[in-house]
Amino acid sequence: MMKRIAAALLAAALFLTLTGCGADASVRRSRKTALQILRGDDLGYSLSTGATVENQELYNDGTIIIQLGGISGTPNDPQLVLAIKNGNRKEISFTPQRCFINGWQTDCWSDVYQVDGHSTITTTVSISSGLELARISDINDIKLDFDLYDKDYESIASRSVSFQTSAEPVEDSFSPASTVVLDDGDFKVVVWLARSGYDNSTQVCTYAENNTNRAVNITNSKARLNGEPVDYWFFQDISAGARRISSDLLYDSDSYSSLELTDSDTLTYTLQISDSDTSVQLLTQEVTLTLADLQ
Repeated sequence: MMKRIAAALLAAALFLTLTGCGADASVRRSRKTALQILRGDDLGYSLSTGATVENQELYNDGTIIIQLGGISGTPNDPQLVLAIKNGNRKEISFTPQRCFINGWQTDCWSDVYQVDGHSTITTTVSISSGLELARISDINDIKLDFDLYDKDYESIASRSVSFQTSAEPVEDSFSPASTVVLDDGDFKVVVWLARSGYDNSTQVCTYAENNTNRAVNITNSKARLNGEPVDYWFFQDISAGARRISSDLLYDSDSYSSLELTDSDTLTYTLQISDSDTSVQLLTQEVTLTLADLQ
């Protein structure tokens, strides 16, 4: 019995050691890659189309350095590879806020948010939000907005950086579907239905333009399918002068399974536009969609 217990304890200790070694190796690789990027090396990152970006500095306050090492992935799901050097004694937070791809506003997130004091790491910023609906064939223009915070979440800096890829500028072939819900000069919102390629469920697609000088939020409420409540939650934050596109599924309120509309179904909801800073409601529009709006 004692031998079996000793063997089990030895195996557990070995597992923890190997796990720790694996974690340490990952940290070492991250640091090595970051140091190469900070040195200005070309590490061969490229999009699936072959487009690349130059290794370049995005932020440097003498203590914190953020450098772009490259771009990878596809035009619909790109990733930016960054090196971050934190020369502070204390931990900092790196928070990507939004990204603009060929003028389309998208969401973005990082696989590393916390950077320990006196450390250097590699982080990947992933970008994806409706780019497949915009039908872009390549990426030539990128803008990234990000914030830096200290350990107490006090702001260190907010930056907006722009850069080009090696791709030739591509003409935007996207044109919104015909179901114009709202177009008053300040805002244009177009809504239509599409089929999910995954399970044929119904998606609500929304294209929005903000032609004002302030950021706005677009949300919905009171979603009903044939008069009965249905789960459909939609949110877009849109910067001044920006446009974006997204798709969202409908869900059964009881089973929370995705829904597929039929010819006899009617979806209704209230579309709302409000000021991002004050939450003051600017516009409200009632929306009605049927399979006649399927694109």
